[in-house]
Amino acid sequence: MDQEKQTLEAKVDELRRRLEQLEEEWETLSSRVSRMTVSKLTDPRHPLIDWELHHFSSEAEHVRFHATMTALQNRLKGAIVPENEQVEIEGIARTALYSPARPTATEIIEALKLVTHGTERSVVKLMELAKEEFAYDYEELADFVLESFVR
Repeated sequence: MDQEKQTLEAKVDELRRRLEQLEEEWETLSSRVSRMTVSKLTDPRHPLIDWELHHFSSEAEHVRFHATMTALQNRLKGAIVPENEQVEIEGIARTALYSPARPTATEIIEALKLVTHGTERSVVKLMELAKEEFAYDYEELADFVLESFVR
C-alpha cells in the first residue's frame, strides 16, 4: 500500500512539474506573440486581420466576430442558413442573425458593436478594413454598410 502511495505521489509531483513547465512556456509564447504583434509591419492585403490581432485577446472573440460577419453577409445575400448550421452568438438573437429578411445597415452596425465592443464609428472603420481584406470575403457587407452610412 505504501509503495502505491509513493508511486502516486511521485506521479503527481511529476505532473505538477510538467504543468509548471507548460505554464512557463505558455507565458513566454504569449509574451512573444504580443511583442511581435506590436513590432510587425501591417500587410496592406490584410488590414482586417491586423485589426483583429490588436483588438481580440482570445480565439473565442475571433470566432464570434467571424460567425457574426458571415451570418450577416449570408443574410444580405439572401442565403438561408439551415438551422443545424446556425451559430449561437451571445447577446444577439438568433432571429436577428438568421432572419430571411435583408438586414438594415443599422442592424448590422448594432450586431457588430456587440461583438467588437465598439462604437458606430469603429464599426464603420472596421467595414473599411473589411472591404480591403483579401483573406475574407466581406466586401458586399462592407459596401452595404458604408454606402448606407454615407447617405
